[in-house]
Amino acid sequence: MTLIFDGTFSKSDSAQNTGGEYRGAYGKWPSSCLNPQIAGKKTLVTIEAPGRPGEYAGLWTIYPGYGCSSAATDPAKKDNHAQLWRLGTASPKIITGEYWYGYSLRLTPDWTPSESWQKVGMTAISDDYWTTHCDSTTGEINFVLPQGTTKYEIALNPDCGRVMASYYPILSSYQKDVWHDWMVNVNFQKDTTGFVHVWHRIEGQSWVKVMSVTGIRTKKDTPDDTGWLQTRFGTYRGYLATVTQKFYGMRFKIGTTRADVEYNPGPCPTPQCNFTVTQ
Repeated sequence: MTLIFDGTFSKSDSAQNTGGEYRGAYGKWPSSCLNPQIAGKKTLVTIEAPGRPGEYAGLWTIYPGYGCSSAATDPAKKDNHAQLWRLGTASPKIITGEYWYGYSLRLTPDWTPSESWQKVGMTAISDDYWTTHCDSTTGEINFVLPQGTTKYEIALNPDCGRVMASYYPILSSYQKDVWHDWMVNVNFQKDTTGFVHVWHRIEGQSWVKVMSVTGIRTKKDTPDDTGWLQTRFGTYRGYLATVTQKFYGMRFKIGTTRADVEYNPGPCPTPQCNFTVTQ
């Protein structure tokens, strides 16, 4: 049992600048890409976790407008980033092998789906993305909310650019205003021995395995293992989105066993725990 990274929030966590995009550390996260961090419009703040006394969560607010991205020279055409990053150069490096991820996510009651594509939750991505930018040596694992919906899916693309991503449905509808806990077990492999397993629970309910894909390649196919994997947590959406969205995220962890990341806070003290969801 080895806890590789603990990205939980503390009361004092904050971004230190007051204007423009922010790429610095946030709490235990060594890097970030937050858009925009301007007076009155902070993308991320730390608050007491709703319905989870004594714990802290990040409250994300994603605004339409320019993003922390170099993909376009026109600020109005930059995709909207609001993500915390653990870069692939962080020690210990995540390269090849089996890992576990865990996190919790809660959409606010007024959540409105984006008119553009959107990733929400965790992303694992090859660290050489910035130099190859989606060519045949880059891979990604993303949690996505398809355009205009509250469905929740995983997009797997070990060869971003060579083939289209494979989408695997997880939830037919992401229930708002209640905590969803997630565990992801990934075997990062360049051959077809890779796998991805996903567990989900509504707070106060039991864990349910909602995805199991085996016999797949989950990592870029270069002849060495220098492709470190970075991790991101938050949201990233297309620049055509016009809605302002809010959600809570908390207790992000990476480990080598289920016990490193599993969250079992006990009986839920609030009525929101009684919700059910279609798997």
